[in-house]
Amino acid sequence: MVEYRHLDLTKPYGNLGVFDIIFCRNVLIYFDEKTRIEIFKKFYDLLNNDGYLILGSTENIYGMTDKFTSEYYQNTLLYRKKL
Repeated sequence: MVEYRHLDLTKPYGNLGVFDIIFCRNVLIYFDEKTRIEIFKKFYDLLNNDGYLILGSTENIYGMTDKFTSEYYQNTLLYRKKL
């Protein structure tokens, strides 16, 4: 039921399918803002409707995309795909 995949975030993703959740923790801090914006667009396209994006505690989407809404689950900040 779980599938792990490695990919180069800066390259085209090809046909990966659609995901319910994407974990991308403590990676985006190494990219400039322009690259992060492009990565968020790709993540949005990869997520199912009502899919979730989970980032590291030092990362956020604010000011880079409006394609997600913020939600808390216990102490964790989640980003849900907007329709």
